[in-house]
Amino acid sequence: MGKLGILWELDRTDGQFVAAHDLGYQNIVNLDSKTGAITYRPEMLPKSGVPIDFCPGLGGLRNWRATAYHPETQALYIPLSLGCQQSVFKEVEKVEGGGGNTVRPYAGEVTVQSYAHPASPGSRGRLIAMDIDTGRVIWEHISSRGPTSAALTTAGGLVIVADGQPSVKAFDVKTGRLLLESPMTIAGVGFPISFAVKGRQYVAIPSGNTAPGISVFALPNAGTRN
Repeated sequence: MGKLGILWELDRTDGQFVAAHDLGYQNIVNLDSKTGAITYRPEMLPKSGVPIDFCPGLGGLRNWRATAYHPETQALYIPLSLGCQQSVFKEVEKVEGGGGNTVRPYAGEVTVQSYAHPASPGSRGRLIAMDIDTGRVIWEHISSRGPTSAALTTAGGLVIVADGQPSVKAFDVKTGRLLLESPMTIAGVGFPISFAVKGRQYVAIPSGNTAPGISVFALPNAGTRN
């Protein structure tokens, strides 16, 4: 799944298209889910100097925050951040090295504004569980702030993710029930890991951008859940 929130399925032996599942939050392309063919919607083709609104924004619905898989549920656990954007695109001189520079506008794009997705104006964050066979969303957790970490699943039936509230949360992989929410002083921004010490399970997650560190949490239930 890339920035548009479309899950692509390819045959692992020959790379041939199998299926595509659009979460329905993007308005940029039309998708033929049977063939995998996509075409840009005419109104989404930029015209020089004309503002254009598109969802998702340049950050995408799903960015570097990695999806996790759980073999028992046969599901993917996908952190999403819902948002839209208005931009103005300008002509770019087609010369070597002229595609952009370190100063805006980059590649001819100037951001006018970023704003909440119309489908969820008050809640930008999503963690969804998606069945890999059908593309059906099994459950979703909605939060006011977007996810700030990758997702992690465990053999004990947990899916763990940090968000911008800031907090780290653990959910039941089958039902989506929130089992643990622990506040953080600074948002987790990396890839969580889980480990056990003397029968007690812990979760560690990188936190902070300007002053990076590691936050460690002990799961409250006795014994390890792997």
